[in-house]
Amino acid sequence: MLLMVDTALVVAGAIGYVLMKRMRPTEPFDIKSAYAVLDRSITRYVPTIGDGFTWNEAFKQLKEAGVEADWKKMEKHLSEYEAYRYGGREAPNNGQEDVISLALRLRRTLVGIRAKGKSA
Repeated sequence: MLLMVDTALVVAGAIGYVLMKRMRPTEPFDIKSAYAVLDRSITRYVPTIGDGFTWNEAFKQLKEAGVEADWKKMEKHLSEYEAYRYGGREAPNNGQEDVISLALRLRRTLVGIRAKGKSA
């Protein structure tokens, strides 16, 4: 009996490990790719956002929906990214991890669950 319980715990741990590895990006992202992933996550998991949203509109909706993030840090990263994309500044060399983390977090929030339920 104890052997079966131990085996079940090991199998559950292995499944959890595999699922965690699938949720993390396998290669480092540049800032442009990170925002592309966030864009797809917002489009997929926030059904009320609509087409042609701006990043500020998206962040506002995510905050209102209760998505937890360090929003001051995210707004700083967004400002740096927009200065790069539209202002001709040099590409930021940090922030990708936070952007990807937010994109993955959308999959685990109520916003994400509602979006999956509507598209299924």
